[in-house]
Amino acid sequence: MELAIVSQMEHSSAVVAQIPAVSRDKDDAPSITERHLQPSVFTADVQRCLAESNAAARALRDMHYRVIAEDPIPNDDGRPILLLDLNGQSAERLLNQCHASTRLSETGQVTAHFMNVRVIFQEKR
Repeated sequence: MELAIVSQMEHSSAVVAQIPAVSRDKDDAPSITERHLQPSVFTADVQRCLAESNAAARALRDMHYRVIAEDPIPNDDGRPILLLDLNGQSAERLLNQCHASTRLSETGQVTAHFMNVRVIFQEKR
């Protein structure tokens, strides 16, 4: 039994000796403070999307449109989405400030690009 244990230990030592050593310079390793300063949930992209979504929502509210729902980080990896209620305001007034828009004629749904976010609203028929 002792012979088998010694044989296994020698084999393990031989295997470990074959593994190349990884050398790391002291400068390559991030410091503890660097690791803690890098956000893991609110990354720079997430913060940018939240800021753009909030800025657009504020501007739309200032124009007397009602923001029904917000999706600052949609699953399609696209721009943030704001769902609007026109609140009796003109759709054309909003669309004149948008870069691009599409209309679904059968449903009256309009999707527009406003201040780097997607705005979706139902146009009155």
